[in-house]
Amino acid sequence: GEVFSSYVLIESEGQFHLIDKHAAHERILFERLAESTGEVHRQTLLMPIVVSLTAEERALALENLPLLEKAGFIAEDLGGSLILRELPAYLDAADAQTTLAEILARLSQGGSGSQTRRLDDIFHITACKAAIKAGSKSDPKELAELVRVVLTDPKIRYCPHGRPVMISMSKYELDKRFGRA
Repeated sequence: GEVFSSYVLIESEGQFHLIDKHAAHERILFERLAESTGEVHRQTLLMPIVVSLTAEERALALENLPLLEKAGFIAEDLGGSLILRELPAYLDAADAQTTLAEILARLSQGGSGSQTRRLDDIFHITACKAAIKAGSKSDPKELAELVRVVLTDPKIRYCPHGRPVMISMSKYELDKRFGRA
């Protein structure tokens, strides 16, 4: 089941589990992006997105264009703007502009971090923006797949921000909470 349109409730192997669907999906997407090694699946936009940038943001974007391309963002310089032609497949086009703004803000703070570290930062931001949103209704098949991955992949225990993906409780612990044990 699902509660508060944010958490998935399941019972498995004598345990009660509560899964944070956003945190779990974010970690799954992050792992897929990180494992892509420069081959991030992209979607070509039918209508390219024109992103207006300050001079500093534009310079930062152009300086990091190869890194953005590795992360799945295919863009062109258009003077004071950037035209996004392709995005990571997981990212909704409606989230592209805010995602790029957050990426540029992080890159401006990160400065001389290694390319691997900067790419990781981009993957964190992209995964967060692309993940199922807490509070939104989810398709039961989508939730079943999410649960399957969480229960079978030991890497999916914490979101990229460090929050737990799942909390568990035994029947005994639950009985104890209700005064039955």
